[in-house]
Amino acid sequence: MYQKLSSALCVALLYVSVAAAEPSLSEIHALADGGDYEGALTELDALLEAQPDHIEGRLYKGVLLQRQGRLAEAIETFRSLAEAHPELPEPLNNLAVLYAAQGRHADAHQALLDAIDADPEYDTAHENLGDLHVRLASIAYRRAYALNKDNQRVRQKSELLTAMIGVGVGENAQTAADEPRATASPAGVSAADASNKACYEIGRFSDQASAQVAADWLRDEAGADTSLRGHEDSGERRYLVYLPPFETRAAAASRMEQLQGAGIRDIAVIGDGPRANAVSLGIFSTQDRAKRRLTELRERGYEAQSAPLSVTKSTWSIDVAAPEDRDLRVSAFQETFPGRDLRPVDCTELGR
Repeated sequence: MYQKLSSALCVALLYVSVAAAEPSLSEIHALADGGDYEGALTELDALLEAQPDHIEGRLYKGVLLQRQGRLAEAIETFRSLAEAHPELPEPLNNLAVLYAAQGRHADAHQALLDAIDADPEYDTAHENLGDLHVRLASIAYRRAYALNKDNQRVRQKSELLTAMIGVGVGENAQTAADEPRATASPAGVSAADASNKACYEIGRFSDQASAQVAADWLRDEAGADTSLRGHEDSGERRYLVYLPPFETRAAAASRMEQLQGAGIRDIAVIGDGPRANAVSLGIFSTQDRAKRRLTELRERGYEAQSAPLSVTKSTWSIDVAAPEDRDLRVSAFQETFPGRDLRPVDCTELGR
C-alpha cells in the first residue's frame, strides 16, 4: 500500500497486517490518522527507544515528519534507516521523493538506482525513476522554450508532458532553471501589481529548509512568485538550575568534572551570554521540577540557583502571489504537504 507524496512521485510505506502489528504501532497509526501527529511522534519515539531497530516504526517516523513539513528531519530518518538496512528499497525510495521535492535531482536519481539495486522487483522505484526522468525533461524543455520561444518542437513535446505532470512551457510558465530561489526576505507586492494578482500565506513551518521546499514546489509546479517570511514567537517559559559563573572556563569545567564524579548528570558549562562560565544543572519545563532539582542539590551542599528563561521559537511562513487566473494546483500541493493551507491575504500587505 502506497501513499502519494507528490503529483509525480510516490512514497512507499511498509505496512504490516493488523494481526501482525504491535498494538502500540496500531495506536500510533490511529493517532496519526486522527491528525494528532505530535502525539503519534511522541508515542513512536517511546516505541523506538524500547526497540531502536523497529523497521516499520523508523520508516513511519519519517513519513510523519514529512507530513509535518519537517523535511530535513524526515530525510535524516530515511537516510539513517537506509544505511542500517541497505537491503530495503523503501527508505531509499522515500529519500528520492524528498530529494526530488528539494530539486536535488542527482541525489534522487542515485537513491532510486540504489532502491532498484536492493530489490529489482520493487515497482514503485521503477515508476518514480520514470517520473523523475519526465520531470527533468520538463525542466529542460522549459529552459529551451525560454531561450527560443519560436521553437515549436519544444512546445509540442511540452504539451505531451503537460498531459502527464501538469506543467508546460506556455507564455506564463516559470523557467525553473533560470528563476532565482525564494529568499528569506519578503519580496512585497505593490498596489499597482495587486489588482490582477491573488495572494496567499502559508505557515507556519518549524524550519526554513522545509518552508523553502514548499515555496520551491509552488514556484516550479504552479508558476507562483514566492518568498519566505521569518517569525520570532514567544515559546514556553523554562527554568534553569545552575551554579553561578566561575572566573574562568577551566574552573567551571573542573567543577563540572567534580559534579559528574559525585554522580550528578545532565550538566554542562554555559559557553556565552550573561551566565558564561556558569555550570548548568538542568533546564526544566515547570518551576516545580526546577525547585525539586534545586532542593536536591542544596541538600548535597551545592549552592545552586534557579532563574526563568525566555525561550523564543523561530518559524517561517510563505508569501505567495500569482495571477488571479493561475491554477495553483492546490489539491496537488496539499497532497504533497498535508496540513498546509493557502490562506488568502491582501496582496498590498505582503512584505510588511
